[in-house]
Amino acid sequence: MNVVGKAINEILQNGATNLPAQPDFAQNDFADTYIVYRVVNITPSDTKSGASTLDEVDVEINIYSNVLAAVADLSVKVRADLDRVAHGSYAGVTLQGVQFKDEDTGYDYFLRRYECQHTYTFRVEL
Repeated sequence: MNVVGKAINEILQNGATNLPAQPDFAQNDFADTYIVYRVVNITPSDTKSGASTLDEVDVEINIYSNVLAAVADLSVKVRADLDRVAHGSYAGVTLQGVQFKDEDTGYDYFLRRYECQHTYTFRVEL
């Protein structure tokens, strides 16, 4: 598991979102509204002298709720909390920044919940 999840949780819990995000492999029997994240790609920086000192980590953030308006409201809050977050340390993870990439909305018939998916790139210092 990539350490970016710790940073995501600190940012979201201390921001307007005020909810934690669970990794996608966690048991998802949460309340009516919840957030799940998934690391989809890690691109290390190429260095000649050793291991990568900076990773670009692509993350999907999925917001679920039984109520469409709750998904819309939470989507705005998540983006406000994460997009272009300031350089700094979050839960011991140093970020150079976060960039919002994409959004997709829909209805999950299996879960019977509305969902909104955001994609972000986190620049993580190692």
